[in-house]
Amino acid sequence: MTALSKLAARAPGRPAGDKRANGSGSVRLRGKMWTARLSLGEAGRPTFKLPTCRTEQEANARLEVLSDLAGRLLAAGQIVLGMPLLEHAAAREGSALRDVRLAIDQLCRGEARARATGETTFAEFAERVLSGQLAEQYPDHVRAIRSADDYRGRLSHVLDVLGPVPLVRLTLDHADRAMSLLPGHLEPASRRNIAMVIHRILTLAAYPARLISSNPLPRGWVPKSDDGKAKGYLYPDEDQVLMRSQAIPLCFRIYYGFLIREGMRADEAGQLEWSDVDLERGAVVLDENKTDDPRAWALSPDVVRALRAWRAICAEDQQRVFVGKWGNALPGQNGAARFRDHLRRAGIARPELFETTDARLNIRLHDTRATFITSNQTEYR
Repeated sequence: MTALSKLAARAPGRPAGDKRANGSGSVRLRGKMWTARLSLGEAGRPTFKLPTCRTEQEANARLEVLSDLAGRLLAAGQIVLGMPLLEHAAAREGSALRDVRLAIDQLCRGEARARATGETTFAEFAERVLSGQLAEQYPDHVRAIRSADDYRGRLSHVLDVLGPVPLVRLTLDHADRAMSLLPGHLEPASRRNIAMVIHRILTLAAYPARLISSNPLPRGWVPKSDDGKAKGYLYPDEDQVLMRSQAIPLCFRIYYGFLIREGMRADEAGQLEWSDVDLERGAVVLDENKTDDPRAWALSPDVVRALRAWRAICAEDQQRVFVGKWGNALPGQNGAARFRDHLRRAGIARPELFETTDARLNIRLHDTRATFITSNQTEYR
């Protein structure tokens, strides 16, 4: 019996010498939000935010729910794997909370961990896909993913539920449950992108990997795109305000300016290396890109001048063109949210850029392409 299992076996009562029994806890008001702190043996005493609780009575009621779920996870020896699910249980209501309970039931029954020798889990196969191993094994049928970090970011929202499940036992219910637990703030387009990654991985598991007989997700499972919403873009005067703002780090202004003037995809620009740019002739050559077709084009004269000045500032050994203050590749995590924050800091306050309604999306980093197209149309009229 492992140390964690021994702790779990003692969970219902208070162990001698311990101040609190495993699974017990307390609530506390921090600022304007109630929190719950639980004693979870070797998992420590983590604090969980209770965003839906408005009173101490509601917070204590949710504490009882968390204590019950934590006690079951401890007894099953699954507390480490179940921690993300406890975080969901602390923050969800209604059907979403019910889905968390079902996921914990599955985990405690061993359905998400126990597997026969040789069975591949969803997480293990996803890493084979994202690392390029599957493309090396089946070069005629699988293309290597060049933006693997983006795909890992999307999968991070569902790996708590899907990751430990063996592919041969993964069902439509698993996938539906994972989607139901997605953060409520995600836009429909983001939810669709996550669903597309799940669907693609299971399709590859069926063929060419042949780890499952068929994709368990039916046709039409991936949410439809919401192309009817209006998208945002910057006016020329707003672009000038952004470029001149001393409140925005220079690295981001160079990056945004390049996107707006060249129309390149944000993730492609983030991976652009100096070896892809000919500053003498003012051109970009991309042999590998999202379209899988080599592309080359002449840069705008003002972009060439800006890149030459930027190159003179950058470290000699810097490979990527657009990097942050600490050498991290741009746009990094939450690029769209940071873009909107930078617009506000620059003094751009047009309401429709920051509002999401039934008819409109707030401006995203990808909408720099729309700004590029709009600016060109205006220029050639």
